[in-house]
Amino acid sequence: MCGIAGIIESPDILNVDNIIDEFSKFNMYRGPDYYGRKTGDLGILKYGISHHRLSIIDLNESANQPMVCNDWEIVFNGEIYNYKELKNSLINAGVEFSTNSDTEVILKLLENFPIKEALSQLNGMFAIGLINKKTYEVIVARDRWGKKPIYYYHNQNHFSFSSDFRSFSKLEKKFTLNKKGIKYYFCELSFPQPETIFNEISQVKPGCYIVYKNGKLIQSQYIDLFKNEKEDTIIKNNFSSPAEAVKGLLSDAIKTRLEADVPVGSFLSGGIDSGIIVALSAKYTQNLNTYTVGFDNTEFDERPYANILAKKYNTNHHELLLKSNDIDIEKLIMEFGEPFADSSMIPSYLISKKVSEHQKVVLSGDGGDELFCGNQTFSQAYKFDNLKKKLDRYRFLNSILDKIPNDKVNKLALLQKKPIYFSGRELYRNIGFQENEVHKLFNEGSEFSIQDIFELKIRECCDNDSEVFKNIYFGGIRTRLLNDYLVKIDRASMYASLEIRSPFLDDHLFNYVKQLDKKDLMPNYRLKSILKDLASDLLPEEILNKPKTGFAIPIDEWIVGKWRTIFEEVVLEKKQNIIDFNYDFINNLWKKQLSGEKHGHKLYSILVFHIWTSNFFSN
Repeated sequence: MCGIAGIIESPDILNVDNIIDEFSKFNMYRGPDYYGRKTGDLGILKYGISHHRLSIIDLNESANQPMVCNDWEIVFNGEIYNYKELKNSLINAGVEFSTNSDTEVILKLLENFPIKEALSQLNGMFAIGLINKKTYEVIVARDRWGKKPIYYYHNQNHFSFSSDFRSFSKLEKKFTLNKKGIKYYFCELSFPQPETIFNEISQVKPGCYIVYKNGKLIQSQYIDLFKNEKEDTIIKNNFSSPAEAVKGLLSDAIKTRLEADVPVGSFLSGGIDSGIIVALSAKYTQNLNTYTVGFDNTEFDERPYANILAKKYNTNHHELLLKSNDIDIEKLIMEFGEPFADSSMIPSYLISKKVSEHQKVVLSGDGGDELFCGNQTFSQAYKFDNLKKKLDRYRFLNSILDKIPNDKVNKLALLQKKPIYFSGRELYRNIGFQENEVHKLFNEGSEFSIQDIFELKIRECCDNDSEVFKNIYFGGIRTRLLNDYLVKIDRASMYASLEIRSPFLDDHLFNYVKQLDKKDLMPNYRLKSILKDLASDLLPEEILNKPKTGFAIPIDEWIVGKWRTIFEEVVLEKKQNIIDFNYDFINNLWKKQLSGEKHGHKLYSILVFHIWTSNFFSN
């Protein structure tokens, strides 16, 4: 895993040679093993690209980046899990290689296929920056899930990109605040990609690539995560049951993710997801290093369950005890680049930091809930879907229902007419501020509807928005998974220089799972039914029947305990002048927290925003 950056600018305006190192330095924790840079001319423009390397595949110096092959130059962040398969295919076609890296495989694909076809063959997590010296093009691409970040800024004869949002603070350009995005942040604790906190800076959309040439920027999609391909149907018909199919495809995903030139370990939380990962990994590796995090507060401690699994599969198990004083909260907040307030970022970083003392790569069970329906949101979606189908049989009653002045009846009519409304409503997690509270938090009035944002995301990934279950299933991948969980995994682990691989978020596995009906995914409303069936002969009863627990911290205790002083100093005393907040509202919320009410997530989002603004704008 690595960090990449690049600047393309007229030499009359910006000295790229002088600024590229400063622009890139925020990526240093992503790749502490080697720093490489390259500058040159691209027509009348000057360019500079850089790469911070975390050495995982092909540890030789010849695999360092930027890497050059004829007209192409590349900086690449990520892992291509099918690179050996692609390499063998290219070798059979007469292509020669000089390294054993997956980076060179990408370059050779680009030399032999059009850009869209080359990118669509990659199975992995990645952000790629490319220079084509022949066509004078700059190309930036992102994997289909959006696992790896890539920010960009474009203005006339300037184009720049980076793995870290903070890089753009070195450009001395004028950026304006994205007010709607900030309001979304206070509701959902993250920003709605591809938007960022500034209107002028965006992320490349998942499954897309950007071509910059002659001052113009064009973004194209090379693959749609949610569309069925021909080979996907073949995969579906090759197995007798969903559990059998998932076990086979997940085993393949794990096997490819154990490929590395350094040891690969695994997180082991004591739950079903990570338990399955460890159980299936045991087929391919011996003495697997496993890691479990525990807290002083036993409510959040899963070490006893993890220990059961570690003994069953004879892993080299490590138990890590974390405490609230193990963290410099200001530094962690800034390493996320822009404001991010999912408090599980803290344990995610702490365990990554501890694990990185032992190795560079671990497997994780992330994505299990999203692909296999692990929370009550999917139960609600299932019920709404079934109710809508019943209503569809009696469409002749619509005109009558509309005339009945009853709130429940009106909602039934709305479900039948506008199912996307109910879908969007269920995507709203209610973990931050409510929408009406956001309007109280801001003194300045502006239009904002989080419901509209959710409906837009559903339309982007669903051809038919009349199916409530599919709306929420796909919509959750493009909202909470993309904006929150993947951001948390990437930033927390990269700050610790640790690579996390998520077998559940495998392209081939999802190509199968996304075709399943809700009855296959959740028979009789049973959450995680497929994984539970799969795990029945892999995991002990204690794990299978264990109540679901989240990877969380006691945020309400910490906000008035360890962080009380910093909250009062940074928020209530220093305040900030970037956004016109209603500090009477904030003070009142703080007093309620001190009196015993629980508003920890809301107050943490306020604290994060103030720490971020005080640091980012001072620089």
